[in-house]
Amino acid sequence: MTITDITQAWSATKGATNNKGREYTASYNVETDSYNDQVKTIIDYFATNTTFNGLAIPYLNKPYQFGNDLDVMALCDSVTPSRVSGSQYNWTVDFHYKTADQEEDETQEDESGNASNNPMDWNWTVDISYADYSRPVTHATYRGGHTGDNFLDVFNTGDGADQAIIPPMNSAGTVFDPALERSALRQVFRFGKYRHEYPDGMADNWRAVNSKAFGIKVKDPNVVNKNGRPRTDKTLISWNFEPFQCQVVSANASVVRQNNMTVWKISSEIHADYEFGYRVKIADRGIVALGNAGAPDGIGGSLSSGNPASTGIPEDRTMRDVLGNTLAEPVLLDGNGQPLAKGLPAVYLEWSIYPEIDFGDFNEWLPIR
Repeated sequence: MTITDITQAWSATKGATNNKGREYTASYNVETDSYNDQVKTIIDYFATNTTFNGLAIPYLNKPYQFGNDLDVMALCDSVTPSRVSGSQYNWTVDFHYKTADQEEDETQEDESGNASNNPMDWNWTVDISYADYSRPVTHATYRGGHTGDNFLDVFNTGDGADQAIIPPMNSAGTVFDPALERSALRQVFRFGKYRHEYPDGMADNWRAVNSKAFGIKVKDPNVVNKNGRPRTDKTLISWNFEPFQCQVVSANASVVRQNNMTVWKISSEIHADYEFGYRVKIADRGIVALGNAGAPDGIGGSLSSGNPASTGIPEDRTMRDVLGNTLAEPVLLDGNGQPLAKGLPAVYLEWSIYPEIDFGDFNEWLPIR
């Protein structure tokens, strides 16, 4: 199953021009050798090949070139295959091209308040909002309800607001599974800026979390204080973040024509989670314990030797209850692979699930100070 022929479809080409720029549609006739060849087969062929029998073939982000036409400013932004009506093997593939949009001419101020028609001089745009999300309850404050003394004796560390913060569990100490859920809040920061080129590393840091403390700052000469007077420091926004509090949620860039200049319009979004951050803490629990040499054997003694990997036997032991029955539900562990002794606080294991990067290098697309 493959492509057997590609030719230019002269009669299907078209184009247009307006105040925002130029656009074209170039069409190609494509023939396959199987009726099972579908849209993805055709798109994949154009994506992985540059020519067919000497004919240069297009794909996304390539400049417009068809016949004697060439427009290096118009790049392909979509590929649309459609099967020819009544045919099993023949397709028409349309490639759409457009130049960068020409945005309306305007003049704005730079950070110092000077008027400029150069978009790269313009100040940052800033938008702040909040986003609600749901997350599992990993720890909570026990407030009462159990009828016996055991629960308080084991888990309580004080009275009232000082009671222990523990994984929600029943009166026998079994952590609820599935976990309870709760709502939480993140602060959303959106920034905009024009740049002369695509910022280095912008595409590689999506979903990145800040590994170090950092701050953002935007100044504006017209900002006022609570009395309506100009602020001497001219600070419009200034925020500090602790490590692992922020995540890059989106980082976008588009080529535009602004004031007769072709520039990159950058927009980025970061979320700040002050309550939980972006590392995950999970209560240490399970139904097996480590069975290495010297570890408890679960019946009052210790294991004399472990099981080397060469034996093919895992160095684990299945835990049992006081009657010798195999545990059916996970119990809390002590952080060292053994059951947690009653009276000790729960152990939480901390994990990173996103790349952690120093945001200090992001000053081309975030207002890092």
